[in-house]
Amino acid sequence: MVTDRQRVLVYCANGFQGHAIIAELLRSGWRVRALVRDKARAAPLAAAGAEVCPADLDDAASLRKAHQDADVAVVQLPSGVAPDQTLIQAGNAMAAIRSSGITNVVLNSSVNFPSRSRELPQFAARQQAEQQVLGSSPQVSVIRAPFLLSNLLLPWASRSVAVRGVLAYPVAADVPLCWAAPEDVGQLVSLVIREQFYGHTLYAGARKALRGEELANAFSRALNRIIRYQAMPLDDFEAGVDAAISPGAGKQIGAIFRFIERHPDDRAFVSTPFRAPAGFPSFEPTGETEWVSAHADAFSQASVGRARASSPSLTAKPVPGQPPAAEAGRAWRERRLRFGARILTDERGR
Repeated sequence: MVTDRQRVLVYCANGFQGHAIIAELLRSGWRVRALVRDKARAAPLAAAGAEVCPADLDDAASLRKAHQDADVAVVQLPSGVAPDQTLIQAGNAMAAIRSSGITNVVLNSSVNFPSRSRELPQFAARQQAEQQVLGSSPQVSVIRAPFLLSNLLLPWASRSVAVRGVLAYPVAADVPLCWAAPEDVGQLVSLVIREQFYGHTLYAGARKALRGEELANAFSRALNRIIRYQAMPLDDFEAGVDAAISPGAGKQIGAIFRFIERHPDDRAFVSTPFRAPAGFPSFEPTGETEWVSAHADAFSQASVGRARASSPSLTAKPVPGQPPAAEAGRAWRERRLRFGARILTDERGR
């Protein structure tokens, strides 16, 4: 039951998942404190009714202050940081939670883990961090998700759908993937807190995993036009990430897709559908067609036209020698500047 004194602290609130979690918590009547590193980008959160609290996961003092008077902590750790730093940030978070006396914790791990997670240093670090959080209190529930549908809003996916009618993603067409809507993650977090459903692991995701063409068919139904699937070459994908984020980020993020390609016997972590323990409230995950319909504007020609009108880089000729994904990466940087406070990925989320 929600009371006036109950306050939920949400980590990495500026990311896609952070926004979705906070939106659902506010709708459910909770008092929400949004932990952000960049307060300037958090204006939409404040406008929605959240208390914005600047803090840094690398700064123990600011974290302790952010946790004061909070009753529940929704812990998320940013991706795109070095494995050692992930463990340091998890340690800082747990120290702040213990010092504040918070006993109820929801950990949004954001990923599932393969059996060979040691081959992926970032996954191994996040798995170790998860164990660290679980060991801190029996009142912890974990939410894991395979792939987030919001990834498909990235330019190498959304612009390709809009302009070419092609859903491009760096996974072979015959590999089934399970997709989770960020909005579903928000609903699951809210249900865990409302029902005091701690001590469990929930798997966010759709009801079934889809192969590439099946996902393209969901897009076709939602957009009322034919969309086909195309596996994006990993080298092009990594070049686009480098252009969008920073040099070297592509190899780091692309490692998961190379792992999927290399280990066909270890793909359950990207194909696990929605699963909740017995006793969890009734919940129906968002289907892919439904989600694309709700975000149809992002995949429209009109959306690309608006982006071109307001972004010189989108109208510029391709740079010789750069793959299409790198061109999209330049466009992404411009889109991030244009949308200001809105972040298009969870690569940092702070």
